[in-house]
Amino acid sequence: MEQAMAAWRWHNFLESRAPPGRKVVRMNMDESSIKLDPVRNVRGMVAISKRDVKRKAAMLVRPASLSLRRAAITLIAFLSDAEFTQSLLPQVIVGNKKLLPKKK
Repeated sequence: MEQAMAAWRWHNFLESRAPPGRKVVRMNMDESSIKLDPVRNVRGMVAISKRDVKRKAAMLVRPASLSLRRAAITLIAFLSDAEFTQSLLPQVIVGNKKLLPKKK
């Protein structure tokens, strides 16, 4: 929490130093890992009740290698509070060739 407060204090200080009449644009980069679960054939975050897991365990579990169970892609998003810059910022998906095969 203290780090977040320090970041805002720093931001406010820099904003106060901007020349008069100049708009300050805030930008942020966010990185999110998205786990792919081939064992249950689930993508993203899905909640399954314990009762359903026990009842349908045979149907939900399939053999998968350790590398497939650990498989994940990364979404890197750049955000801005100014509309004119947001549309120019990249949104990137990072993964290997096995997870993101080249489209033919």
